[in-house]
Amino acid sequence: MGDDVADEPKRDGVALTEDLIRRKAEHNEGMLSTLEEIALHQLDIDKIETLNNCRHLKIIYLQSNLIKAIEGLHRLKRLEYLNMALNNISRIQNLERCESLKKLDLTVNFIDLDELHTVGSLKNNSELEELYLTGNPCHQYWESGCRHYVIATLPQLQSFDGKAISKSERLLALQRLPDLEKELEALAQQARERKAALRHRRGGQGRGGGGEPAEVPRDGRTPAERPRVEQPQQVQRDVVGQHGQVHLALCGSAGHAHRGTGSGLRRQQRLQPLLHRAHQDRRHREGLWQGLRSTNSRQHFLAGRCGEVE
Repeated sequence: MGDDVADEPKRDGVALTEDLIRRKAEHNEGMLSTLEEIALHQLDIDKIETLNNCRHLKIIYLQSNLIKAIEGLHRLKRLEYLNMALNNISRIQNLERCESLKKLDLTVNFIDLDELHTVGSLKNNSELEELYLTGNPCHQYWESGCRHYVIATLPQLQSFDGKAISKSERLLALQRLPDLEKELEALAQQARERKAALRHRRGGQGRGGGGEPAEVPRDGRTPAERPRVEQPQQVQRDVVGQHGQVHLALCGSAGHAHRGTGSGLRRQQRLQPLLHRAHQDRRHREGLWQGLRSTNSRQHFLAGRCGEVE
């Protein structure tokens, strides 16, 4: 009896069970066979499971969870919108058979330059019109090329990160693609080296008398080193509401930050070092997001401008 418990792998979060889906499908009387929309955000789900059995799903909200991989959705031929913002996704995969997919939101995840090429797995999703990658490391480390690389790789896109793609921009991106691909190869190697150095640093700092590395938080810092973020007593409903549209500000601002003045600008300057770390730890990111009380602050965060003003 004790061995069975010991052999069971420890999970990082909550299992996505059929019972959980039924409870979240009350609007459809708990029926999965005809379910078209499901909201599963902010539940600490660590893996996509069971959803393949809901063949009629068109809209899935999975933002603000602990999911590490896009998987278990290949039977959803009618899926049109998938929101996986604020998770732990590091690569884009396993969506090729979601042939009706029109909108994919991967805002604030962990897609770095060594995995940016996986955006090419969406080439055959001919219906895909909108893609969000704002807040991923690939944006931070390649501001000059990330957008054009994605636009040239996915010619079916009509909008990227909330900003419409013009014909002239698409043409320019296609012209730059050969050079961008070469540049990405070098940047991807740098990303791998950066990650290897971080793993080595964590292992070295965590070794005790037994020679085994101690557990280190994802952002590589001890609790004493991590900046404190004041959490509001109540989650801001205009940020993560029933449908949890974390790219809310982008939709109205086309991904650009607006002018900040007075106390708003001073607040942005104080938040600047936190914004740079925001994509490195999911719980830290979520706390920071909830701490950005003003719309202007959220727009700066989503636009990746980290305190700049126009």
